[in-house]
Amino acid sequence: MEQDVLYERKDDGSPGKALVLCASNLGDIELSIIDFGIKPLTKETVIFTTVAFGGGRSPNVRNALEDLADAIEKDNKERPVPEDFKIRKINRK
Repeated sequence: MEQDVLYERKDDGSPGKALVLCASNLGDIELSIIDFGIKPLTKETVIFTTVAFGGGRSPNVRNALEDLADAIEKDNKERPVPEDFKIRKINRK
């Protein structure tokens, strides 16, 4: 999983929802569910941190999220959805 890259996949059942993962330059992984169908946009987020910065209580979950990012990337390439998001770099400055 690359740092500062959004891994996004549209929900199979809801037209305006997506799962989004992003790893920070510190190695923390943010998992969000975004509902683009609601204005203003709604977003629920959880963060799984590394041990180095006082977190790391869920290393197996964090590792599974890395695997999930790989799966999202693979599905986006092999089974794209027309209105799907593309994996993109973000600027955290």
